[in-house]
Amino acid sequence: MRALAASDISGYSPNDSALALSGINHRVRAIESLSTALSRGLHTMEEGNAMLATCYTLVFQSALISDGFPEYMSFIRGCMVVAWQMGVKQLKFVFEVLNDEQLAKMGPYLQGAPGIDPDLTNGAIGSLEACRPLVVRDAEKAFYECMLEIAQAAQISSWQELRVARISNGN
Repeated sequence: MRALAASDISGYSPNDSALALSGINHRVRAIESLSTALSRGLHTMEEGNAMLATCYTLVFQSALISDGFPEYMSFIRGCMVVAWQMGVKQLKFVFEVLNDEQLAKMGPYLQGAPGIDPDLTNGAIGSLEACRPLVVRDAEKAFYECMLEIAQAAQISSWQELRVARISNGN
């Protein structure tokens, strides 16, 4: 959380390099801790949700870093891997799909949210599509499709996605 907070604040204070450095230092620590935890394995609901929360936080911070799109994709993958492991072990998730009331509350905050640079998303999609001939096993195909869907979804702004979610929920 410190990494995310420092990166967020440094966005409002671009001349304060100490904040950016603090954000990166805390990010490195969070990544090291997550790596250590992942290497030990996932055993309890609490461990899984803590790892998932860390991945989510690192995803959000990646969006605040000017060249963070490759890391954004890596941590999206990390979220998928941790969630998959939790599902296999039938561990309870504390993160739930948003209900209608929560979607309505988020609307005003997402209206002004910036989109992701289309050159980055198009590059990610192009790179993934170039790897398609290498994907042969069923597990690889499923993972590839998830990664491609994520890159394609990154082309849609948060506000557009919220409107689609609300329409599909009948609002």
